[in-house]
Amino acid sequence: MFNDNGNMAFNEDAKKIIWQQHYIRLLNAEFPRSKTLPHVEPVIGPACLITREMVLKALKKMKVGKAAGPSGIVVERLKASPNLCCKVIAELANAIVRANRMEGKHHT
Repeated sequence: MFNDNGNMAFNEDAKKIIWQQHYIRLLNAEFPRSKTLPHVEPVIGPACLITREMVLKALKKMKVGKAAGPSGIVVERLKASPNLCCKVIAELANAIVRANRMEGKHHT
């Protein structure tokens, strides 16, 4: 992981700074967008639940060899046990859908 000056980060504090720089840059960039959006009718009713098949389909699209995100979990680990992975992720996603909110510890 390299910072904006091309220097490699060797500790967690340096990595946090790099991620902070990345998100500041990302969240402050203007992207081209259409001036008119098509009209769509609102969706009424309960949110659809996530199936194991949906998770498996997404898992199959994930590329191996990429760096882990903030969770520290790499795709190879998820793909090593797809049945368990899909079960756990589907259950977690559905718990979030049912609760209609997402809570957790926020790391700063």
